Amino acid sequence: MQYFILRIKEIYPLLLHEGGEEWVFCSIISDMEQKKIPIIGTVIFIIIAIGVLILFYFAVYGEDRPPIRLNRPSATIRDTLAIHTISEPQIDKTSIRKGQENAIMKIVQYSDFLCPVCSEAALLIDEFLAAHPSDVQYIWKDFPVESSHAGTMAVHNAARCASEYGRFWDFHDAIFSGGYSRDRQGLLAIAQDLEIPSLAFSLCVDSGKYFGNIRQDFLEGQALGVDATPYYIIGDSKISGLPERAELEAILAAIKRQKEL
Repeated sequence: MQYFILRIKEIYPLLLHEGGEEWVFCSIISDMEQKKIPIIGTVIFIIIAIGVLILFYFAVYGEDRPPIRLNRPSATIRDTLAIHTISEPQIDKTSIRKGQENAIMKIVQYSDFLCPVCSEAALLIDEFLAAHPSDVQYIWKDFPVESSHAGTMAVHNAARCASEYGRFWDFHDAIFSGGYSRDRQGLLAIAQDLEIPSLAFSLCVDSGKYFGNIRQDFLEGQALGVDATPYYIIGDSKISGLPERAELEAILAAIKRQKEL
């Protein structure tokens, strides 16, 4: 019996690894054959082992276990320290943007979909991009202030779900248009009007699939001093709140002069 107790203590941690169950039982059978454990002992052990497996299954997959959120990594001390060491916006192939990749002026905006001023800013940026299509690129950063705008995280997540179908900017414009409610029903209505597959979209929305990405943008903004929305970082220039069109024009002119030197 002591043999069985020792084996139970050994196998439980191994079950926590993917594919552990098959490896464990193969190992046990081989071990028992070598030690010539009596058949009755083998039967007793298998019954005990099955009980352990059942308990393990319900501990991991039971109905009372909270649902697993996709793409929402838990914050660690290392992650927090890493995000606070950055000195500029992080832009990579996953960043949401529009405009020419070789544009000399890159506007990084930290925005909140439920921020009233951000809807005004969206119109201003669109006009500025239209006036300078080859010189300006616009990079979107999520900065949902949930404490001020309850439910805004869900809206940001829905917009990223729409990006899977190449419809982020259409979804962005629909939200800021004010023609839809910002609750789940309104988000699904936007997706339907944009002909986004409803089932896949609703699953993406309900899972909170992009909460981790959104949180990363938010922490980045905090590290860079974002204190309001909208907030802009354009090279060395920072603008908190709604910018003036003339201010953007002046920054672009200064960049062009610098390029000519």
